[in-house]
Formats: sequence, C-alpha cells, structure tokens
Amino acid sequence: MSVLDAETTATIRASLEQVFVGEPSAITDALGELGWSEVVEADPVTAQTLLFGAQGRALAASRLLDEVALAALDEGFTVDRTAVAYGDILLGAVEDVDTIVLLDVDRAAVATAADAGTHVRSSSGFDPGGSWQVLDRAEVPSVPLELDPDAVAAAVAAVRLALTAEIIGACETALEMCVRHTTAREQYGRPLATFQVVRHALAESHAAVELTRATLTGAQDADPALAPLAARVAKHRAGATHALVMRHAIQVHGAMGLTLESDVHRAVTRAAALDSLMGSHHHLARQLGHDLVSGAQPPLPIVEI
Repeated sequence: MSVLDAETTATIRASLEQVFVGEPSAITDALGELGWSEVVEADPVTAQTLLFGAQGRALAASRLLDEVALAALDEGFTVDRTAVAYGDILLGAVEDVDTIVLLDVDRAAVATAADAGTHVRSSSGFDPGGSWQVLDRAEVPSVPLELDPDAVAAAVAAVRLALTAEIIGACETALEMCVRHTTAREQYGRPLATFQVVRHALAESHAAVELTRATLTGAQDADPALAPLAARVAKHRAGATHALVMRHAIQVHGAMGLTLESDVHRAVTRAAALDSLMGSHHHLARQLGHDLVSGAQPPLPIVEI
C-alpha cells in the first residue's frame, strides 16, 4: 500500500508530466530539480509506477529502465557509465558508457562498450520516435556475472514491472486520443462517440487498462518468493491490453488510424516496442502455461490472464 496520500500522488503525477516534455537528455536533471530522490526514498514502488506511467503517457524514450535493472542487480554499476542490453536491445547509444550489462531472463554478463561499438545499429525503423539500438551479441566478447539466479530473476521482475507501468501509460494516451477524435468527428450528423460500437470498444479498452493496473498492484504486493512469476503475469497482462487497446484505437480512428495523419501511430508503435522487451505477451503466455503445467502456484488469479 502506498504511503503517499491521494493529493500528493496527484501533485507528483502532474509534475512528472512536465519532466517528459523536454529532451530525454534533460530528464535526469529535471527529476533532480523535482526532488525525485526524496519521493523514491518515501515510497519506491509508487515512485517507480508514477515515473514509468508518466514516461508511457508521454510516449517518451529514455534510459530510465537501465537504472531499475542496475539497482536490482546491485553489483555497483552506475547508469552514467553502464548501459543495459535487454536481450539484444539497448535503450540508447553506447558512446557515453564504458560497460554494457547483458541481461537475459536467466543470466547476466558484462561486455565493454568499446568491443560493442561496431556491432550496434539503430532499431528505430518500427518506432521512429524511439532511440533503441540492436546489439549483435554473437560478435561481442562478454564475461558472465557470477550472480545468484534469484538475483537475476529479481532484476528481470523489476524491469517487467516498470515496463508494465509504462505500457499502461501508453494505453492511457491512446484512449485519450480516441476520446478526442470520437467526440470531435461526426458521422450522419452526430459524434462518433455516440455510436454504440464505438462506445463498446472504448469501454472494453478502459476496463482492460484498469485490470492491468490492478494486476500490477497485485504483483508489486506479491510475496518475494513469487515476485518473478507475479511480474511475468503483470507484463503478460500489459502486453495483451496493449494489443486490445491499440486495435480499437486504430479502428475508431478509421482510415486516419492507418496513416501518419493522426498521432495514434505513435502510441501503437511505442506500446508494441515495449511489449517486445523482455518477453512479448505471446511468449509470456506460453511460459506461464508451462509454469502452471509444471505445478507453479500462481500469485494472482490466473483465470484473469
């Protein structure tokens, strides 16, 4: 349960909206001016949810997720000198860092940025607003980190919970775009939002977002022993929600939804990219099914997956 009251939470949320208006390189300084370290100290779970939710709503790209991963690994890496590769995806360029931590779901390794330099290429073809890079890991020498498997699992869980919050934010922005579009545009002399099929699509999307929010809260409160499985459930739910919300968003925008004329494409591509990081919802569904068949005890009502 959050230690921040509703008024304080609303104030922080509003302040974070302004943080992501500026350039990604200025986010760290903006958070410092906001006194973000005090918020994190008071309530780290709520702080992370608010921060990544705001980044998702802004459809912004940054390396904030690296801070989450490195803090969870607790190996003394600092985000100013270290980048994280999630599988083969880097969240930004590696010119300004010395070290790259290669994080997979069951292990972690370390490589030098110098060795990786010529084996990094842009991945922005699908998400032009993003800054992600693809690392050709087969060509980069690395050294495994001697970590307890539970430590790696905890880091992956922390990353997945942050991604869940960010996907929720992206879905909220897509729904806001849908509401603006369907209340402003008319067909047969009345707003699109008055048509039952449109109302059903938006209501179903809103319900899915709220279900994902509740799943995230449940995963954050899960017993530490079940935290990795709970985070997997939350990330799966977020990915499935993104697929539903973005499908409806494109449909209610009509032909505009398939073009760059509307900004809805920014939410679609951003959320899809986030879903692909550290396991898409399709991959996680298969993994959760395997876990249940193997006798894993679900930390959350699996029937709601």
